[in-house]
Amino acid sequence: RQKKNDAVKGVSEEALKYIYPEDLNIIADPKHPLYDPRVEWPLDEATIEDIAEKGVINPITVRENGVSANGKFVLDVIDGRRRTLHARAVNERRAETGEEKLRVPVRLCFGSDSKMILLALSMNRFREYENLTSRATKVEKVMSLGVTQDDVARAALGIAIAGGGVHQATSASGAVTCRR
Repeated sequence: RQKKNDAVKGVSEEALKYIYPEDLNIIADPKHPLYDPRVEWPLDEATIEDIAEKGVINPITVRENGVSANGKFVLDVIDGRRRTLHARAVNERRAETGEEKLRVPVRLCFGSDSKMILLALSMNRFREYENLTSRATKVEKVMSLGVTQDDVARAALGIAIAGGGVHQATSASGAVTCRR
């Protein structure tokens, strides 16, 4: 079965898997196109407690990015960096008490840096805590990779640019395919 996301063309996903958050790579290099400054924000105690109680509900979106020195696949977090960091904090606490470590649901995607940035923009567009400067920086990065203004607007804002004006998109032609 395929699921479509009207924001991003050329990204495919696999079914959910459950992985330890410590096995996920959060890009911390500000020069990397997929860097997000929110990885440096302090953790929220209420979120740690919530994840400890309920687990991570929304899957973490990752992309395979080669193989590490120890032979494991490197999985870069595309969406869910904060959830991953909070889940790691839960596991640090569980390690101290001898409790079983938490695994997080992960959805593996395939696509270029520009497609992954568009996907992240699309997934984050309704989150209130992301400020305009952060979103503008992401838009600048993705456009520097050659993505069109129309594709950026569709992914980041849910709008389509047509005839020089801006119109609310009711549907778009792009798709993200998912296998469940």
